[in-house]
Amino acid sequence: MFLKQYKEAADDARRSIALQPTFARAYARLGQALHFSKDYEGAIAIYEEALTNVEASECEIFNTYTAEATKELEKQQLSTTSNLVKALSFRNFLKTSKKIK
Repeated sequence: MFLKQYKEAADDARRSIALQPTFARAYARLGQALHFSKDYEGAIAIYEEALTNVEASECEIFNTYTAEATKELEKQQLSTTSNLVKALSFRNFLKTSKKIK
């Protein structure tokens, strides 16, 4: 993942999970690959899946990862909403300015 080849890292992690569904590191790598690809919803889903499949002693880190991905998802959603509001405001401004002429 240091090479930013997130799709390849995600594919490798998925193969690892298919071979060994209780391998915590594979879930962590897949979640991180999705997280760094800005697929926060996908990362959260993987971390939650890990919580049901890995040893209880390894679950704490997935709670941390889930919280981090959730925070990023909320930022992403806020940014999207903010951009939409700006676009709609600009569109309304253009409509108003055409009426004034």
